[in-house]
Amino acid sequence: MRTRAEKEAWIRRTLMDQGKNVASALEERVAMRRTKTGDTEKMTPSGAEEPQSPPFGTNTSSAPFAQTGLKFSVMFFSDEAPDAKDDPYSLVKEIAERADRSGFTGLWVPERHFHAFGGLYPSPSVLCSYLAANTTNIRLRAGSVVGPIKHPARIAEEWSMVDVLSKGRVDLGLASGWNPNDFLFAPENYSNRREIWRDQVDVIQRLWRGEEVKFSNGVGEEKGIRTFPRPWQKDLPIWLTATEKAETFEWAGKLGANVLTMLRGSTVESLAEKIAVYRKARAEAGLDPNTGVVTLMLHTYLHESDEQAHEIVKEPFTQYIKTSIKAQSQAKTGAPVTEEELTQLAEYSYGRYTKEAALFGTPESVVPLLHRCKQAGVDEVACLMDFGPGREEILEGFSHLERALSDRSDRSDEIAIVGMAGRFAEANDLNSFWELLRSGRSAIRPAQMQRWAPEAADRLKHYLPDGVPGGWMNESGRWDSLFFGISPREAEQMDPHHQMALEMAWSAVVDAGYDPDELSGRSIGAFLAMYNTDFIENRTGDSTDAYSATGILRSSAVNRISYLLNWTGPSEIVDTACSSSLVAIHRAVKALRAGECEQALVGGVSLALSPSRLELLGKLGVLSRSGQCRSFMKSADGQVIGEGAGMALLKPLGQALKDGDTVYAMIRGTAINHVGNQSGSMTLPSVESQKSCIRSALKDACIDSSEIDYIETHGAGGAGDEAELAALELALGERKDSRILSAVKQTVGFTEAAGGMAQLFKTIFSLTQREWTPMVYKNDPLDSLNASVSAAHLRTVSEVEPWKTGRRRTGLLHSYGLGGVNASVVISERSGGATGKQDNIAGANRRDQADPLRFRIMARTWRLISRAYIFRET
Repeated sequence: MRTRAEKEAWIRRTLMDQGKNVASALEERVAMRRTKTGDTEKMTPSGAEEPQSPPFGTNTSSAPFAQTGLKFSVMFFSDEAPDAKDDPYSLVKEIAERADRSGFTGLWVPERHFHAFGGLYPSPSVLCSYLAANTTNIRLRAGSVVGPIKHPARIAEEWSMVDVLSKGRVDLGLASGWNPNDFLFAPENYSNRREIWRDQVDVIQRLWRGEEVKFSNGVGEEKGIRTFPRPWQKDLPIWLTATEKAETFEWAGKLGANVLTMLRGSTVESLAEKIAVYRKARAEAGLDPNTGVVTLMLHTYLHESDEQAHEIVKEPFTQYIKTSIKAQSQAKTGAPVTEEELTQLAEYSYGRYTKEAALFGTPESVVPLLHRCKQAGVDEVACLMDFGPGREEILEGFSHLERALSDRSDRSDEIAIVGMAGRFAEANDLNSFWELLRSGRSAIRPAQMQRWAPEAADRLKHYLPDGVPGGWMNESGRWDSLFFGISPREAEQMDPHHQMALEMAWSAVVDAGYDPDELSGRSIGAFLAMYNTDFIENRTGDSTDAYSATGILRSSAVNRISYLLNWTGPSEIVDTACSSSLVAIHRAVKALRAGECEQALVGGVSLALSPSRLELLGKLGVLSRSGQCRSFMKSADGQVIGEGAGMALLKPLGQALKDGDTVYAMIRGTAINHVGNQSGSMTLPSVESQKSCIRSALKDACIDSSEIDYIETHGAGGAGDEAELAALELALGERKDSRILSAVKQTVGFTEAAGGMAQLFKTIFSLTQREWTPMVYKNDPLDSLNASVSAAHLRTVSEVEPWKTGRRRTGLLHSYGLGGVNASVVISERSGGATGKQDNIAGANRRDQADPLRFRIMARTWRLISRAYIFRET
């Protein structure tokens, strides 16, 4: 038998050897994260100061633009081409970087006209290649490439290269062209430019998809070619430039393209008529009429004073109009415009533009025009910045534009999810979880009855089908208490929920790319959903061990995380029954916004350790006799219990971007409420209270209900399903195109305190992979329940389906708890769209958990080990 000293030596030697194999893996992962932030010279413009974020929770403006329901992008179209030595592109770069951080959807750059008007931008693909290296989120857009002056293969190649450099952020605007001087490259194409333009759109899309297209080569032979490099995006988002001709809007609709337009020679009301033609054409072509994006270019200059804004823009904008008129006259025949006529036209245009077609003034004063644009059918406003004001004036105006878009200049109202870890039935990691969801299979299986005493298992048969079906997790083996600095004796007295919470917490931190020691002593909060008391029920006899108290207290589960990781922020257990995880997310988001902590770990854990609770639920008639969770179906007969655990690390978006974190998705709004006594019973859900909760979450996110494409529901398969559907209909309102309804409980069961985390992870994968996954049971909820939800157009998915949209992908998580607490969370992809598919979105999580050695010694290695083991003779 080994002596105490020999045992200690053996433990330290063994763990040290394991640490050598894994420490390098941790260093590499942390180094990857630091590489994003360490070279500050590459990340900030020369001579520019790093933007200073206000304190957490500081409300710096009222965000008037957020209430319009419009998206906003930035456009450049300078009317002068200064000498290159003056670094004319530094302004574009600086605004691109700021727009990238501030949530603008895209940045538009035009093409040449061999004229001072737009003369700074002869090649948008070259400029966008430059901007791709200095941005991470914003879409890079050509606004627009003149198709008939270029070979379609050249267009496909150039922009495929930009797409690779930007990791899938290219949007291509195409135009027929109007300036004859542009056509010196292809003068023969000027007269029939519109026909050539129409033919090119299909050819460019085919080349982008990798299809072979035949062209004549140098000796007149027809040869099939494919362009290279292959782009990052499978499909190319296309905008067609359309201004005066309604037939161009109609053609764009039939083609399924988006539209870039302006108010040249028209009004918002006349534009509405052309947008209606566009939507009708989409519908007639069998396309969703509401998913096409109409982008309206508006000259923009905002200031804190209406009077000063007009004083600043009047002279440069008048000159800009003159330059534009001169450029337009190149495309026309007849007598040239005289200087007197030019001045009269410019003055008239300025008066009209300032009232009807430009965003000149304060953020509040231009909102009525934006509302008119939204009512006309516009989806996005492209703010043209460089029409004549000086550099410093443009930057000042852009600052007002940023603040008009966001509650906080550092975007701290949006919360980034930077690390994840989770385990569910048939999924020991999150990649396996996503593969399970994509397969459409159910992980609900009979329980291994040896987990419970034989007499208890026999009692369950009276209330549940044979085998006790559920979403049971795989056995994880003996827990490594030594790694966490916990002695074997203490571990024996510890609720397995505590152990699982520690594992998930550690994994989520490491998945975010951090050595946990980096976060030691920091103001980091921990919010854990947990309400299962099975462990206490399993205990037999009296225990006088000092560890028995801390081992069974639910509060110890989260406080142990804060203690071992040395975090000084809030440390809270959340118990609102079934809605606990989403309520924990709500608490974490509010704590971050209020400055109570700088980061927050949020999660939930639920294990079925005792049959007593299942027996009680069976007596209440809550559990399914068929052993199947049939969410939103008439044949549903109750819930199916499952086990699960999950954690996510959250940070304010501005800080996450500054730190170079990987941002999986962003939480934009949350809300919770209680039913009161509206439902007539504390255990029954209320339609009205759920509707109110959902609307409050949308308001907190500053978005319109029309932006919700996907709903991850409570969907327990019981009596509450119809009430939830009715609440969704009332809260979200009418919409012509489909919203996707989903319920993760069909796949892994009702995971109780961990249920909201399963909802969160499923939605994050759907956002990042741009896919909807099938329901296990494929009945149409509208037919099954006859619920009045047709106006909201809710439907389920029967197979993996791409999530196609012209707007930022956004989903809603919703849950209600036994006892009356509702919770809703709005979550979106990163600002400006995702940066392309991430095949291993949880790659680090999967890697760390798949290899036990990696997980055991992920970070602190010898320094942790040397202090971890409190040796006790047993």
